[in-house]
Amino acid sequence: MNVSAEPGPVVAPSPTAGARTSAGPEPSTATPPGVPVPSDAANAVAQQDSIKSRAPALVILYSANSDRGREAAEQLAARAGVPPDQIEARATADVPSSGIIRYYAREHHAWARRLGQELADMGYTWRIQNLSGRVPSSEHPSVEISLPDRRGSP
Repeated sequence: MNVSAEPGPVVAPSPTAGARTSAGPEPSTATPPGVPVPSDAANAVAQQDSIKSRAPALVILYSANSDRGREAAEQLAARAGVPPDQIEARATADVPSSGIIRYYAREHHAWARRLGQELADMGYTWRIQNLSGRVPSSEHPSVEISLPDRRGSP
């Protein structure tokens, strides 16, 4: 189940982004004669394809036996601060007694804590698990949240 949320603003790159002030290519980035240079559009398409092949930024696990769990996952997804296509909600039979937020890279710690505050605002108790350095992050989302079947006391 994909979760929908309002998309964030689209920010266009600055027209001078990547502009060079010196004449001629740098030796480390020069393209040999006769080799076509990929356009910005081709680079953007390649980057989008790379993003699509990776794990979603946020995975929200909720109880398969709970309509409230699905609704809470949708509500949390709307508050997550990432585009809807980077969020995945999954029903599961095994849910914790309080919310668990797992992050797989140190740079996602602040976001994981902010998501924890969102859970608290929704009435859930939660704890955080730092799994950076223990598992390969390319195989996991940036952050994974397991929602409990019932609301915890704040």
